Amino acid sequence: GVNVIVGLYGLLQLFGRLKTHQGDRLDASLGNASYMAIYMAFGLFTALLFFVRSKNKRSSIWIYAPIIALQTIVLYYTATRGAILGVIGGLFLASVLIAIFAERKKVKMAAGGFALAVMILIGGFLAIKNTSFVTSSPVLNRFSGISLKERTTESRLTIWKMSWEGFMEKPVLGWGPENFNLVFNKYYEPSLYRQEPWFDRAHNVFFDRLVTGGVIGLVSYLGLFFFAVYYLWSRRNKTRFSVYDSAILSLILFFTFLAYIHYRRVEGPSVVVHSPESKILSADDVYKKMYMVAGITGLAIFSIYYLNIPGIMASKNIIYAMRASSAGDAEGSFRKFQKAISHNSFGSLEAREHMTSFVLSTKDSPSVKPEIRSEMISYTVDELKKQNEEYPNDIRELLFLGMFYNKTGMYDEAEKTLKEAMALSPDKQQIYFELGGLYISRNDYVNGLQILKTAFELDETFGEARTIYAVASIFAGNEKLAEELMADYGGTVKADERFLKAYASKNNFTKVVSILNLFIEKEPNNIQHRLRLAAAYLQANQRQLAIAEIEKSIEINPSFKEQGEYYVNEIKAGRNP
Repeated sequence: GVNVIVGLYGLLQLFGRLKTHQGDRLDASLGNASYMAIYMAFGLFTALLFFVRSKNKRSSIWIYAPIIALQTIVLYYTATRGAILGVIGGLFLASVLIAIFAERKKVKMAAGGFALAVMILIGGFLAIKNTSFVTSSPVLNRFSGISLKERTTESRLTIWKMSWEGFMEKPVLGWGPENFNLVFNKYYEPSLYRQEPWFDRAHNVFFDRLVTGGVIGLVSYLGLFFFAVYYLWSRRNKTRFSVYDSAILSLILFFTFLAYIHYRRVEGPSVVVHSPESKILSADDVYKKMYMVAGITGLAIFSIYYLNIPGIMASKNIIYAMRASSAGDAEGSFRKFQKAISHNSFGSLEAREHMTSFVLSTKDSPSVKPEIRSEMISYTVDELKKQNEEYPNDIRELLFLGMFYNKTGMYDEAEKTLKEAMALSPDKQQIYFELGGLYISRNDYVNGLQILKTAFELDETFGEARTIYAVASIFAGNEKLAEELMADYGGTVKADERFLKAYASKNNFTKVVSILNLFIEKEPNNIQHRLRLAAAYLQANQRQLAIAEIEKSIEINPSFKEQGEYYVNEIKAGRNP
């Protein structure tokens, strides 16, 4: 029932009645299309099982056919390749086994025909995978792109390689449950910059078990499936009754039923049969059982509260905090984050991370009182320290703390924390970017350039690393190096705020003007770009050009006329407004 409700939710998303959270892929309220897909897959097989076991197929098909159709449609539009291929593979394997071991010829033929149809379907898809019919379909196009050279496939292979290295370090018992992130950090491959920055799973259940549980963990995990399949397979014929067995069993059940009716129908004194072990409970025994039931009930209620309620309350307060932030109530948002963290639940980690981003976004806001700003920064530092104590050697938490130190002016603490993170994950470019940026902001160009050069050399195909290194080179006064780095990548004159700020810091107004003109080409009606260009012309002592840009701004936005004319008059008077 719940599976059908979730499927209907997905159907409403498909028709645009409800919003999705992963592009066009259906995810219901789960927030992840993969979760939705595997949930639909379980429901699909369960519905098929119930239909096969139903006694009246003609009436059951009217119930299960719509359910199976709904689950299939929703599964398809989740566009989750693993789940869809798993369902196809499972149906194919089941049909092959039925075709081999079924007793009835019609069943064998039907199962064999289905298996053949699956093979034809796969072969047909491979034959037309490059046609417009496939490439124009967002779902089918995801399947046509499967190859060893595909970005997702390459990243999976890289992560499995890292997982193997982690397993070889601790092969017997592994790294412990939920500790894949430690392996990901230590054996991080720079080529993974194309993917999301953090992985907490190997995206392969076998490697997950090897990493977290070692050989013992993997064998134990596989043993569950082995013994389940072995038990079911070895007893597949033992649970069937012969005609004679069925007749005898039916006779026994029938006479038992008749005896019960006779007992209820015949009037007379009740007959109570006492077994040798039966006895009447004393009042003390009754009270003891009542106390036991009360104790178990109380323990259950306490467990439910302890395990569930704090997390629920934390989640609610995080939502309230984000709403308050959107409404411009910085202090109110901060108090809600504090309340969310105070529940000491699994939601504390998320609350701290959201709070960190919130505090950084509001720390320079004039609407925040100085004493509140100071409290927010101090409290956030304390909570991020607690986070690092709870999750030692996790560079994600170290990086959060280091970034917060850096952006709030605590540079010494930031340097120490980021170096600690770098020692744990020596090939993670993101750490180098943060530490290199710290050095550049403190005018320590030697260390800054060295750090960012190392980040760039970890994988020179990483365009962002190249850009950051080039921008830092300009700040350091080495514009020639920046131009060499960007020569084959669009040059240093591009609509990028980082290059604009770097050249402005060196008073290279020729480059500043060229970059601002690119911004104006993209957004010709944005007067802020024109006003910045006017300011650059003033700095370059090209006053008439500055006036021309201001006049264009007035033409674009007449409401700017009064202020714009004031600027023009000031410039004509020889002053810089």
